[in-house]
Amino acid sequence: MPYDVVAYESDDLAMQLTEAEEGLFHRMLRRAWMNGSIPSDLTALAHVCRTHPARLKAAWKRIAPLWKSHPTEEGRLVNAKQEHERVWVHSKTISARRSANERWKQQETKTIVDANALPSQSERNASPSHSQPSPSPPIVPIPKKGEGESADALPPTPLVFGEFKRVVLTADQHAKLIATLNGSLETYMTNFDRWVNEAPEAKASGVKRKDRHAYESILSWYQRDLKEGKIKRPPSKELKVVY
Repeated sequence: MPYDVVAYESDDLAMQLTEAEEGLFHRMLRRAWMNGSIPSDLTALAHVCRTHPARLKAAWKRIAPLWKSHPTEEGRLVNAKQEHERVWVHSKTISARRSANERWKQQETKTIVDANALPSQSERNASPSHSQPSPSPPIVPIPKKGEGESADALPPTPLVFGEFKRVVLTADQHAKLIATLNGSLETYMTNFDRWVNEAPEAKASGVKRKDRHAYESILSWYQRDLKEGKIKRPPSKELKVVY
């Protein structure tokens, strides 16, 4: 998570926070970076910040101006500066992937040229050398891209969540879970993280907890809870376009 120290230390609102308020604000920032936003409900937010609801409500008067409503998700909050940093990080990731792909292309071209420069078997037989032959330069193998992948495709960088870092998701999986669970994802990720960590070697159906796929498990738990009536399916909402 990028952190602009100068921007924070020069922000008038941030400088008004007490030590306790600053600590709560930074806990919110870390959660928002991991999950994309934080709940606007103060009871739920107190659970996220690991503090008593009354303590958070007392501090919220000064912390609230540092957050704004999520542009598309009702009941969620984002920090404007952090979202600016998120865009910056995303642009650097895309740039790094393009650079890496360009290096692969250059290496592939060099390998083909080196391979074509080697004499064929018939040429070597026709012109025997009395001197000790020098070894041929090695041909560096180029990893084959999977079928259906674009030329610029690279393995996705995993996202890691949870206190014990047991929740590993791709960006695509994380986005799908956010869309499906509609605000409940944080709770399910926390439950999965703690469940795996408490007994990573425990087996169920022959598979250790630490080898369970977070995406499949969380989605399965959510669907089970829906079926058993433990939670209600959220009403569908129209996606608002923000200009």
